[in-house]
Amino acid sequence: MLTRFQTTLHAVLSLLATLVMVLSGVALVVLITTFGWLVFGRYALNQTPTWVEQLALLLIVFITFTASAVGVRDRTHLAVDLLFEYVSRPTRRVILTVVHLLLAGFGLLMAVHSTTLMTFAWGTEIPLLGVSEGLRVLPMVIGGILTTAFALGNIVDDWVAQTTVSASAGHDSDAVSLPRSAAAETEDDLPDAVAAVTSPLPSPQAQA
Repeated sequence: MLTRFQTTLHAVLSLLATLVMVLSGVALVVLITTFGWLVFGRYALNQTPTWVEQLALLLIVFITFTASAVGVRDRTHLAVDLLFEYVSRPTRRVILTVVHLLLAGFGLLMAVHSTTLMTFAWGTEIPLLGVSEGLRVLPMVIGGILTTAFALGNIVDDWVAQTTVSASAGHDSDAVSLPRSAAAETEDDLPDAVAAVTSPLPSPQAQA
């Protein structure tokens, strides 16, 4: 059976990814609404709301850096996986681990250096909005932290899943329960052993 730590970690990261996507969706709705108000004010009221552009920049930065971190969790970013066709599954797992470690390192560097930049800019105000300039950089800090957390979570998912499949060989299929991210829904992303132990057994009627 999966360890309690891995199961809890998977649930927490999945919930966090869902929350981030909901917030990004709300930010996108606000962005579209404010731009609609910008067009209406400029051409119908002849009074352009000048604050819309600055708010739009804030929202775009938030959506970009947070949603891209969720892409790491769901493994939906563009990737060239030609090499995977010519290596064994254990080798694929090692390659994926290296990739996620690089992503985690990148996210950590982005969070650290963005924090320095945010601290430097916090005392300056954004024109027309009257809020701190550091808010422009805050989504980069959040995105870096999320990228690191999601990349490390994927490593845990991959290796614990492999360990569970190996330990469950020869046992009943009900003993295996593998939480998987959205990008691991295809059978190619799982070892052959997982497909074997998780497939439903034929009914007696079908065998007859």
